Amino acid sequence: RQEALGSFLSRDIPSYREIVFCGYGEPTYRLEDLLWLVDELKALYGTKLPPVRINTNGHANLINGRDVCPDLKGRIDTLSISLNSDNAKDYAALCHPIQGEEAYQAMLDFAEEAKNYVPHVVLTIVDKDKTPEEIEHCKQIAENLGVKLRIRSFIDS
Repeated sequence: RQEALGSFLSRDIPSYREIVFCGYGEPTYRLEDLLWLVDELKALYGTKLPPVRINTNGHANLINGRDVCPDLKGRIDTLSISLNSDNAKDYAALCHPIQGEEAYQAMLDFAEEAKNYVPHVVLTIVDKDKTPEEIEHCKQIAENLGVKLRIRSFIDS
C-alpha cells in the first residue's frame, strides 16, 4: 500500500485528467487496497484530486463474496465495465470466467447496482466481429440497465 501511495506522491497528481485503476488483471481483486489508496489521495488532495475510474470485468461482487457497490460511493467517479458480448454463452467463451455463464448476469447485476453509488457507469464493447444486431442488442442492454454503452474500435497491433 505504502509503495503505491509513494508512487502517486512522486507525481503532480492534480495535473492528471483522471486516475484509472486497470491493467493486466482485475483491479477489484485488491479492492480494499484500491479503496484505501483512493481514501488517502482524497485526504491529501481533496477537490484537486482528478476523477477516479476503475476499468473492470464487473465481477467485484463475485470476487469479494458480497455487494461492494456501497463501498464505491464517494470514492469512484466512473466504472468502465467490459460487457464484451450481448449474451452469456459468447461472453463465457470469450472471457472464460470461473463461474461460467453465470458470471455474465453477475456482471450485469453489478452494473445495475453500481449506478446507485457511482456517478458514471459505462459498459464497453469492442466493435470487432460484432454484427450490427449484436451492437444494437448491447445498446438495448445498457439502456435497460440505465447505464451508458461505449463502443470501442478495434485497433490491430
